[in-house]
Amino acid sequence: MVKEVGKFFHQKKQWEAAAKYYDWAFAEQNTDVESLLLWFEVMSYQNQWSDIAKRGETSVDWFPAQPEVYLWTGKAYVVLKNSKKAAQFLQDGLDFVVEQPKLERQFLELLIPVMEEVKKSKEAAAYRKQLEGIKN
Repeated sequence: MVKEVGKFFHQKKQWEAAAKYYDWAFAEQNTDVESLLLWFEVMSYQNQWSDIAKRGETSVDWFPAQPEVYLWTGKAYVVLKNSKKAAQFLQDGLDFVVEQPKLERQFLELLIPVMEEVKKSKEAAAYRKQLEGIKN
């Protein structure tokens, strides 16, 4: 029920209220990955990237096989200009992407510049080649 209230505010683009209810829903049932992912989304609209990074760091322990958690955490570290941590989360999360070309594309589009930033141009080239091979 609490998550549904969050979705109501989400639709109305009332990000602070939506984040509060998603946070509450997640606190009530911390196995609800949907509430967490919705919380990440509304927090990104508020540019709360450090909060996303902090929660993402702990959430990968709760949801180790959920690539979206790694993606949000990696994206937060990209925005926060911590390329080393971004690379770590994006590479780890990419391992869990199976037959999801859109999600794989999102990972790779973030990973390529991150790998160049951390001076791993061979890996960036490999990811670029992988990206070119994704069918829409």
